[in-house]
Amino acid sequence: MKEVPIETGEKLWGPPERVVLVTSVDEAGKANIIAVGWAMRANMSPPVFAIGLGRKSQSCTNIAASGEFVFALPGTGLAREVMYCGTHSGREVDKFAETGLTALAASVVKAPLIDECLANFECRVTASQEIGDHRVFFGEVLAAWQGEAEEPHLLVVGTGSGYEQVHEEGAFRLGAVRP
Repeated sequence: MKEVPIETGEKLWGPPERVVLVTSVDEAGKANIIAVGWAMRANMSPPVFAIGLGRKSQSCTNIAASGEFVFALPGTGLAREVMYCGTHSGREVDKFAETGLTALAASVVKAPLIDECLANFECRVTASQEIGDHRVFFGEVLAAWQGEAEEPHLLVVGTGSGYEQVHEEGAFRLGAVRP
């Protein structure tokens, strides 16, 4: 082992990374969707997901106020919609209307499910932590839903031969691990 600059070490933490869509609602009940690359399983029992959101994002504001969100798993067929949700602000556009994604009523939380996703998890925030310009929310899963689609889960992928790329925009490549 040799010590290296932090930036050098960070390059080893690269694709693939799971991509999720997170829905939330503002105080007036308006739904928003954000694409999140910083998402992970944080606990098994009870099941908890963690998401990292920019503190200035509409979704961060919504979730901090409501204490809930939906964690949705998009398949590869939603690459363009995911890219749109990750590159546009919910303060400026209605992402459900612009992407054509279908909002469904959840059973426990006010944030909507996304009908086209592989799965949706209704979450209640159990803890959060501000770190720099981001806030990490921990959401306990209260209900789970599975969709009809049978396709690979969407990932941020690299340029290696082990990936099937389905969409590229700017510095972002979306796809799946090759079967």
